[in-house]
Formats: sequence, structure tokens, C-alpha cells
Amino acid sequence: MEQEMHFEDLQLYSRPSAGKTMLGLLKKYGIELHKAHLLLIEEFERNYKITGTEWVDNMLFFKRYECSTKILERERNSLICSSLILNWICGRILNQISFNSNLLDAEMWFDGSLKESRYSNFISPDCQKLVIGFLKKINFSELLDVLPYLAEVFETGNETPDEKGVQRRKKKTNGIYYTPTDVIDFIVSHTIDIRKESGDLIKNAKWYDPALGTGSFLLGVLRYYSSLKTFSGNDREVDFFERNLYGTDVSPHALLSATYIIATSCLKKSTGGNLKQVAKIIGNNLALIDATRFLGNSNLSDAFPTIENEGVDFIISNPPYSRKQQPQLNLFENGLANTMRSSEELYPEFVKMLLELPKKENCGGGMVVPLSIVASSKDIFKTLRRNIQNKKGVMEFWNFDRTPDSLFGDDVKTRNTIFFFNTSNAFLERSIVGSTYLHRWNSRKRKRLFDTISITELNEGLDIADGVPKVGDSIGVDILTKIKQTNSGNLTELLQVSQHNSEILTKPTAYNWLPIELNIADDQSQLQGKIRWGTKSKYYSAPAIYAVLNSRLTYWLWRVFSDGFHLTNQFIYNLPFGKQFVENIDELKLSKLGLKLWNEAKEEPILTKNAGIESISYCPLRSVDVLNEIDQIVLGFFGFSSKTENYLKTFIHQLIVAGREDEASTFKKMNYIEPINIK
Repeated sequence: MEQEMHFEDLQLYSRPSAGKTMLGLLKKYGIELHKAHLLLIEEFERNYKITGTEWVDNMLFFKRYECSTKILERERNSLICSSLILNWICGRILNQISFNSNLLDAEMWFDGSLKESRYSNFISPDCQKLVIGFLKKINFSELLDVLPYLAEVFETGNETPDEKGVQRRKKKTNGIYYTPTDVIDFIVSHTIDIRKESGDLIKNAKWYDPALGTGSFLLGVLRYYSSLKTFSGNDREVDFFERNLYGTDVSPHALLSATYIIATSCLKKSTGGNLKQVAKIIGNNLALIDATRFLGNSNLSDAFPTIENEGVDFIISNPPYSRKQQPQLNLFENGLANTMRSSEELYPEFVKMLLELPKKENCGGGMVVPLSIVASSKDIFKTLRRNIQNKKGVMEFWNFDRTPDSLFGDDVKTRNTIFFFNTSNAFLERSIVGSTYLHRWNSRKRKRLFDTISITELNEGLDIADGVPKVGDSIGVDILTKIKQTNSGNLTELLQVSQHNSEILTKPTAYNWLPIELNIADDQSQLQGKIRWGTKSKYYSAPAIYAVLNSRLTYWLWRVFSDGFHLTNQFIYNLPFGKQFVENIDELKLSKLGLKLWNEAKEEPILTKNAGIESISYCPLRSVDVLNEIDQIVLGFFGFSSKTENYLKTFIHQLIVAGREDEASTFKKMNYIEPINIK
């Protein structure tokens, strides 16, 4: 007789550790779920004899509209097979079917009807045995928290969790990246904290996720409220969900999974009710709709009448990071929307919902989106930032780099911003913009990630249309303020891109230092893949400009205004070192320091390989004494003290180390770091 399997070291895998969000578990279990689903679809398509749409009402409990008919029919077999698998999985999680039950047993338990009318009858006993064999390898009875992440295989088809890079094109094209639970919990709790009221006082607030996925964010809200002291044992999570939580998505697979998973989670923590009854209650608050087509609160209340016209209190989501694609489901048009393609990113449409759909007062929410919301120079993002700064209330930008570790884990290397918006009554007459630095961190210290990041209020009236300065403390704000108040000009007055006068070279990307080179000898062999710069006048020394470009202040400004990767021409042009600057410093001394810095950097070229391509760069960080002298000249012009110099040194050191102070192997690799004792 087969025995139920148990696995060692079970833990909440959806809380990332060591830079691996769900990847390890998905490789271990997700591929088994995919095999079961694929085998079931093949068998079902061979034996399928059902006609009509009865299956829709029997299996899909979320709201559907005329515009979704074609999509549902196209995905019919896959959805039916997903439902049959989820019957078995959820029955095992709830310990309401035996370990040796087959798909027919699970379907009869879920539906409570006769054996003869079941869809599992189209699956041969041998096939059912093979499918159950795959499912038995997954310890779902103890890993309910991971099910929202494993269920993605129903959506990504033959792209198994073991595939990465270009092999996961469907997943990347659709921009589907499931959110780790610690990120969700932070967004939920901080959304409430910004409102300046206790969780007990807003227990009747209505929450909406416009890109629901498999339900992780709404499960996060349930987690938060069930932890409150006022949430007694007599309260049922399903009743709370029915009163307060709503979601939409364009994927029927995601909504099917979300319905099962949320219903199972609610039943796991309460007594009474069966899974199908609870799934119907949950499904009544979920809808197959393209939320980007909502024109206002009236459309939202059309979809969910219990929301009413005043809107929801909070919107939380991880919207898709894809470009706009069609067809999209639209509740307010007949049939499918016309097919069209667009180069514009889709997620700004969801950010606009966060700004417009909640109630007018004492509301808001949070979304985790790409870093482009703060750093991109595209018109669509400039327009979005103008919309944000024109709102009254609190706007916060929590910024995360992708290295050494990414917010979504090593499988999804993205730079992210968590954007919060709140119109708390305490802030209705003001626009308060807060920001963090572009945070680098070590995943081995992830448990303390959100507790160790500082956020600071930027100057009131700051124009963020061209970008949000990623500054995380008051000292950084003071530095920016002083630079802005100083008449220094811009580097565009001294330097220009030139194909003929290539005195300075730059590379288009950077990391721990800016890739700047002097090309005084005009060596043509060194020009490939680099941007060429020339001075606009013989009175401006290229070595002096090279020195300024390598100053710690310049690197700090790059982290504040860039995306943490690209070194753009516009950034260099905008640097605050123009004619007024060079006319009021010792340019001859700065020029000599620039030559000295370049000669020392050339002595130890650093060879790196990326995607099989080797490149050489020159790191200035070892030349501590020269950099100190350069900084004294640069910072002295703006009137900064030695305190600012030490602040910049510490900033760069902490940025490079990124929490790896105790890892000797890392320090050995980074022997170019200036030794600094940080208290």
C-alpha cells in the first residue's frame, strides 16, 4: 500500500531566503504539477464528448461576461483539467479525501453529485493513476502557502518552473511575476500604517486587487486581519472576504486557481461549510475583466454592486510588467476588444487606478512595479509622475536594486519600486513625496529587509516629472538642496559627444564605479562600444573633467538619478559642473589629480566577462588619497564639510558591500573597496 510522503525541512518557501523566492520549490514540485496537468489535457482531448457550456457553471465560480465567452471556450479543456487537479489537491489539504483517492473520488467529494455525471469519467483509470502519482510527490497537505505560486503552471502551459531565460517567453511576455509573501505583507501593513489608524479601526475597509493572479494579495489581507485581536474565533474569513475583498484578472486560469486557493485557505482556519459553497462565495467577488478599461468608480460598482459608487478603500497589486497587448477583456464592450499592439508599458494604467479608483478621502494602497516609475525618461512615465505629484496626500517610493539580490528572487532579476499612495485626512491639503535610496541588500538578511530601509520626505514643491530622486535620508536631501541652490552650471557647457575629439570615453552601463576613461593619446583601438566625448574649448581640461566624473559626489548623484545600471549621456550633461564651477576652483590642480588618477587606474585593469563577452574596465576606488583630494575640491566648491565627504564614503562602501561584511569570499573578490570602519 502506498504511504503518504513527508519531506524534510518544510518551511514557508514563499518567504524568500538566500535570494531564491520560490525557485527551489517550483523546480522540486512545480514540474510534477505540470506533468499531471499536461497528461490530463492530452487524455481529456482524446475522450472528450461533452457539448454545451454546462461545464462553465459547474467549475468556474468567478463572474463572467459575454466578452469572455471565446476565451473560456478556447481554454475549456485546460480549465476543466485544472479544476479536476485542484479538487484533489484542496481535498487533501483539508484532509477530506484520502491519500489514495483518485480524481473521480475528489470530484464527487467536491461536487456532491452522482458518479455517472462526472467529468473524470472521460479519464481512464490508468491515466488517473499516473496523474495521482505525480500529485502524490507534492506535499500539499503541509504547503498550502505555496499553492498560489505552484498554480502558475496552469497559466504558463509547457513552460515548466525549471526553465529560465528565453525558455520562459510566455511568462516574460505576459509580465507575470508572482509576489513573495513578505513583500505582500509589507504592502498590506504599510498601506494601513500610512493611514495613521489601527487595523481594528479599519476592519470594514474594502480592498481591491485589479490584477489578482492566483490571489496572493487578497490572502495577505486575510492574514493581516485574522491576526488582529478583534478577529475572534467566531469570525469566519470567508465572511470577511465576502464583505470586503474583491479582485479582477484577464486570466481565467488565475481566477480559477484563486477561487480554489482562497476558499481552501478560509476553510482551513474555520469550521462549517464545504469547499464548493465557499468557492461560490469567493467567486462572487472575483471577475474576469480587464481592469484597465474601468473609467471610474461607477464601472467598478457595475462589476461588484456591493462596492457601491463611492469606491474602495485600498487598492493593492503586483500588475503585469508587460507592454500593452490585445485582446483584453472589456465588460463595457460587446465581444472581444479589437486587436491592437502598443509599445507602451501596461503597468502605468494600474498605477492610475490606485490614484483614481479609491474613495476621495482616507484611502489609498500600494503596488510593486518596475523601477521605471521613478527613473524612466519616457513621456508615458513623465506624464504618470505629473499625475502623481498633482494629487494631495502621501506618495512614497521604496526602491530596490536587482543586485546582489532581487526583490522577486534570483529567478526574476528586476529593479523594483513599491509605490504607496494615501489620502489620509491628515494630509489632504499637502502633497508629501517620500523616497528611499535604490536599495542593495543581501538576501541572507532578508528577514530584516523592510525594517532596515530608511525613507525620507523630499522637499515640498519638488518637481518629480523628470524623475524621483532616490534619496533615503535627510542628509541626502540637504546635499541635493545645496547643489540646486548653488550657481554651478552644467557639464553640458564644457563637454559634448564627439566623433572626432575623443578625449574622454564612457561605457553605457555601470555598477560599483562609473566606467570613465581618459583617451589623451587618441587610441582608436580603445573606442569600440564606448561613447566619445570632447571638451568644447581648449580652456577646459579633459583630465579635470575626468577627475570630476570620478568624484564620489558624481557617483552618488548617479545612484540618486539613474536606474542603477545605465550611464546615460543626459545624466552626464546634467551634472552640476559647468563654467561657474571650473572658474571658481583650482582647475590646474584638479587636472593634475585627474591624470594621476587615470595613470594609477591603468596599472590594474579589471577583466570581466558577461554573456561570454570579455571587457576591460578601470576602477578608481583603490586610489583613495587621490579621490580624497578630488573630493575636497569638488565638495569645497559647494561648501560641503568633511561630514559630507565621510557620508559619501560610507554610502559607497555600504552600497558595494550590501550587507556582506561577514563574507570573506565576497571581500576577496572586491579587493578594490576602500577600507572603512562603519560604526
